[in-house]
Amino acid sequence: MDQRLHTALFEEAISKVEQWISESIPTATRLKPPELQSVSPVFRAGWKFPQLRNLPACSLLFEGTFPFSLPRVQITDRELRERCPHVEHSGVLCLFEPDQFFSASSPLHLVKAVMTSASRLIRKYQSGDIESEFDQEWPIYWTRDVKPLQRAYSLVDLKKGSRKILYTSIEGGDRYFYDDDEQLRYRIPLNSRGVAPSRFETNAAFIELKDFPKPWDFPDSGQQLERFIKKYASSTELDILDNLISERQKRLSLLFKTNGPVVHLLAGAVLRPPEQLKFEKNGRITLAGFRSGSISDDVFRFSILSGRAPLKRIQVDRLDHAWIHGRSLDPTQGVLMGKHVILIGVGSLGSGVAELLGRAGVGTLTLIDGETLESANISRHSLGARAIGQNKADRLAKVIQENLPHLTVKGIPKNFEDLQTTELDSLRQADLIICCIAEWASELALDRFQALHAAGEFPPVLYGWLEAHALAGHGVLVPTGSARFKDMLNHSGQRRFHTFDWPDGSNGVRIVCGAIHAPYGSVDLSQTQALIGRIALDTILREEDATCWRSWVGDIERARQLGGELTQEWIELHGDTPVGQYYCETPWPRPEVGGHA
Repeated sequence: MDQRLHTALFEEAISKVEQWISESIPTATRLKPPELQSVSPVFRAGWKFPQLRNLPACSLLFEGTFPFSLPRVQITDRELRERCPHVEHSGVLCLFEPDQFFSASSPLHLVKAVMTSASRLIRKYQSGDIESEFDQEWPIYWTRDVKPLQRAYSLVDLKKGSRKILYTSIEGGDRYFYDDDEQLRYRIPLNSRGVAPSRFETNAAFIELKDFPKPWDFPDSGQQLERFIKKYASSTELDILDNLISERQKRLSLLFKTNGPVVHLLAGAVLRPPEQLKFEKNGRITLAGFRSGSISDDVFRFSILSGRAPLKRIQVDRLDHAWIHGRSLDPTQGVLMGKHVILIGVGSLGSGVAELLGRAGVGTLTLIDGETLESANISRHSLGARAIGQNKADRLAKVIQENLPHLTVKGIPKNFEDLQTTELDSLRQADLIICCIAEWASELALDRFQALHAAGEFPPVLYGWLEAHALAGHGVLVPTGSARFKDMLNHSGQRRFHTFDWPDGSNGVRIVCGAIHAPYGSVDLSQTQALIGRIALDTILREEDATCWRSWVGDIERARQLGGELTQEWIELHGDTPVGQYYCETPWPRPEVGGHA
């Protein structure tokens, strides 16, 4: 919207509000710009109200985007700020869900709706029936009044109970709670010489709370911390704290968790010793006012859990598997994180499938491809210009691993035919093999290798390929011990079935001898990548365990413009659909007489 028009609409709406306030609440006073700025620079108008019949003393604030944004109510009463939920740091009330709709056509309606909602919240607080509304939001209040705000990330396994964990603070970087160094593999950035920055690492405590803590019980010192754990945890957690204190560290780091009805809620704290404690280079710890020499464990504990030991509450963001893939609401993640998928061929089609499966939560990916990335492919490959000349499998594995470091991703820079015996043996340990090479020699080699195994001795194989212009794509699942992929090929290694016929009968344009360019882009690819990804997930989640052939059919009119037509075989199977752009499933073909053995 044009800024001048936006300003005019704001001033018109505020004028109506001002007239209504002057008539309805004559004791209200308009706030001056410095008063608005002290709350937040986004507010451009506001009024201060004395105590009203249904509201305590408060201010009504308007952002510059009003009436396309709701007014805000700020309360000034100290007790309300501390004891009432849905109050932000500045005392501004959070009254509506983000997706709640209000019409901008009636500014006074917005004002009245906000004031009514604020009055309802205050009445609920005064009735004493509101404390439970802190429960699902307690981590927000944990750091509401903490300045400057510090943030840490959690990689720990939240299914395990209270225990000793690890905490690290990377110089100039992030802070992490974690279970072991393996979880930090790709979290610590290396400099140009491959050297990791220095970091401070200590043991930490993971404390599972039995109840949702209330803001007035949040600790600010070692003494309050002990009281907090006694109230909200058990003797087990106190023992963990005591064991951590007995290590006589320069700081104590703690990660707290509550089990909500939907998700786990986390918050952290760092407890530092009082200034009177001195950590000397020779390892001794002395206390001002005591005789020289290292103090006893009892004195150290007393000092750490005193009112003089400052505690800093910190925000904790989750980076564990369940949270990243579905915010702990996807029940399939417990299965997917334990699955291993091997992708043979990570070119334009396979690279996108690999990324989709990584983001879907498949715990282990092995990428196999002997080719390097060429400049002509970067517009439709998951890798970009920086990877030109590098092996596709190696480089893509590193990119996925860096983006999703909680997964295990490995690249093997070889063609399938060049795999060693031990590498071939590793195929048997996977839950699914996906082949996106679309070269008959490699496909038949994989088909024959699979056929050497009985059902249960080798994973199912999913073959994926594109037709010309990516206007059709196919995914064929072959469980071990059932049909053979060779049933899809004729005696010369060509696909027996096509969606479209093309004038030259080819799947691309011959550029030079031995090189064919298939003209399509990344948008054209995406439907087939999604198709193959969906079959893969269905298979490893055991929703699909029989042979299947699924296809994507693109825009038929576009195919005709490029000279293509639906094949007679396809029309007999699926009809002469004039529009296209649909997914379908095709019956498994009968083996061709005289086909490949």
